[in-house]
Amino acid sequence: MEELSKVDRLQIIREVLSTQDEDLKDNQIFAKKIGVGKSTVYSWANSKGNLTRKICEKISTALGLRYDIWTDKYYYYDITVFEHKVNQYKKINQKLQSNKDESYEKISKKIFGDIVIMSDIEKNLIKELKNRDIIDIPGNLEKHSADFIFALSYLLKEKEQIKDALNVLNKLNFLNTNFKYKYNNQINHLKAILLSSETLKKWDEAIEILKYLYANNYHLQEPEVVTLTASNYKRKSIYHPSGVFNTKEQIDIDNLAMALSLYKESYKLVEDKNKYYDAINIAYLNEMIDVLEDNKIDSSIEDNKKLLNELLNIWSVNYNNWWEVTSLIEFYLLLRDDQKAIDIYEEYIYKNNTPSKFELSTTIRQLKLYTYICNNPIAEDFLKMIM
Repeated sequence: MEELSKVDRLQIIREVLSTQDEDLKDNQIFAKKIGVGKSTVYSWANSKGNLTRKICEKISTALGLRYDIWTDKYYYYDITVFEHKVNQYKKINQKLQSNKDESYEKISKKIFGDIVIMSDIEKNLIKELKNRDIIDIPGNLEKHSADFIFALSYLLKEKEQIKDALNVLNKLNFLNTNFKYKYNNQINHLKAILLSSETLKKWDEAIEILKYLYANNYHLQEPEVVTLTASNYKRKSIYHPSGVFNTKEQIDIDNLAMALSLYKESYKLVEDKNKYYDAINIAYLNEMIDVLEDNKIDSSIEDNKKLLNELLNIWSVNYNNWWEVTSLIEFYLLLRDDQKAIDIYEEYIYKNNTPSKFELSTTIRQLKLYTYICNNPIAEDFLKMIM
């Protein structure tokens, strides 16, 4: 059976959502909402025109829908089924009503009781382990509290002992303790972080966990859940599990569009001072998707310029923080403004700041990925300078 075209899907999406918002029936209002011309909407209404992934992403973001409404194939062979599933793709961006939250807390306390707190001996052991370069896992973990095991997992992650951290965290599955139920979201959040690491590269497993966390509204408490999901879609699209880049023909552009949509969602959720991380990832993906779809990059550069201007109105840059400094530098590299990029870098160095090995390697990896896909001599020259 033939799959529904993207134009057909759009007509169904619009028809379903217009029952909740009648303004969407008006072509001019609809065109303005999704950021296209009125003539383009008329063209789609006649089943003509091309819906690129960038346009699909803009439409789903404007309508408050997840990008996978375009890629989930299960429902696309039956118009009626798809029509009934549209509302299931709405993004969750509003917290539960306070009375529901309070009810949940009451039920939670009644069922799970109080969480066991680490003993003084366990607290001292954690402090001692923090001072070690490499942590040897205690052989009697089953004798420790769940709190200690969880804290040890976090500590192992900080020490970049990723496999050890996951093995310790999994010990919680075998404990008869209320901790693993009450703090199930936090445990799964940490597990997703570990699975997403450069060490494990288990992107699909991480995404599966993160989707459950999203469905539980946990991302409203921890927006990193959305950011982490986005980064996993980006990585699984571009990287082979062996660590090398996929060929450009092998790159899944839909996964990149999914990542773009998620970074935009996270951008709206996080506090103003932290928006720079999502913003620079949005900027990278704007151009990379256009290049991979053989579109002109003029609109991407213009979109990125607007995004940076918006960001600078709400973001007070800490010029002593490498993550903030490099994000600003990378923005100017994408805008082909090498002078501003170099000035910011030299000012950072002039203040006797030095990025750590990890910080610098992360920036280098990001720029290598970008220049692999996009032709930007300015970014390539800056990359050579910091390597």
